[in-house]
Amino acid sequence: MAIYSVYTLSKDDPEARNWLAFLHRHGYTALSNLMIERVYWLEGKVSLDRLMPLLVNSLYQVAGSRTHLDPAHGPIMEIAYRPAVTDPETPSILAGARALGEEGLEFARLSKRYQFFGLSEPEARKIASRFLYNNGCASPLSPSRRCGPPGTPRSSPLSRFVTSATRNSKPSLRPAPGTRRFPR
Repeated sequence: MAIYSVYTLSKDDPEARNWLAFLHRHGYTALSNLMIERVYWLEGKVSLDRLMPLLVNSLYQVAGSRTHLDPAHGPIMEIAYRPAVTDPETPSILAGARALGEEGLEFARLSKRYQFFGLSEPEARKIASRFLYNNGCASPLSPSRRCGPPGTPRSSPLSRFVTSATRNSKPSLRPAPGTRRFPR
């Protein structure tokens, strides 16, 4: 059964801005920026053309078959539910796919990738374990525990959604002045 990976990144991410402000207030002032990428792992015989409106809002997100994050800019931590824990997004994704006429989607999982600009990997791990996941139900993903391949080949059906404009766009994730809200 085919496993597709869909990486989405918001062009202007309020969640990332809120986390950045929150982490600054907690003493991580060396953190210069934070980006959050969502990864959908889809298993089954599906048409990604038909599923894209369910997964990506092209007005404010970019999508691709490979990550938009560059490890040269800072450590990346990927967080997902543990294998024995049901991802609460799975039933919604499966129901949405059926509503779009895609009966072949058998399984879906979501993970989030956080990139920490200006921090070392040990600092990023400390932040992730302290703030970004509950160890009882989620954990960082190692390459051996990923739900699918690190990136589907360029010849994958998803590759047609990655345009040169998408590949070259750089989201702006500056914190909003006076941001005081805590992240969800």
